[in-house]
Amino acid sequence: MTDAVSLRSLRDRPYELLSELVEQTVAPLAEYDHTKGTDLTLTLETYLEENASPTRAAAALHTHPQTVRYRLSRIEDITGLRMDTAEGRLRLLLGLRARRLLRQ
Repeated sequence: MTDAVSLRSLRDRPYELLSELVEQTVAPLAEYDHTKGTDLTLTLETYLEENASPTRAAAALHTHPQTVRYRLSRIEDITGLRMDTAEGRLRLLLGLRARRLLRQ
């Protein structure tokens, strides 16, 4: 798919594409949080807001950095996206933003 086609698709069917992005990225995480009573989505949001720093995320979440690292590992397992790659972090960030847009 070319960039022009992608942009045209986004313009023509934005909600469908945003929903698809959410389903491919953060929906499994939100479902896991819901069924297991965890806060992995919040951990992911905080980690990304803190420039991918487990130490700063831990401080913001009032937890230990090792706890954040463990949660990030669980997030990788659930989403299939790697936190140690820019592409994985970007896709998760876009998924979080798309989810937020769809809720408005």
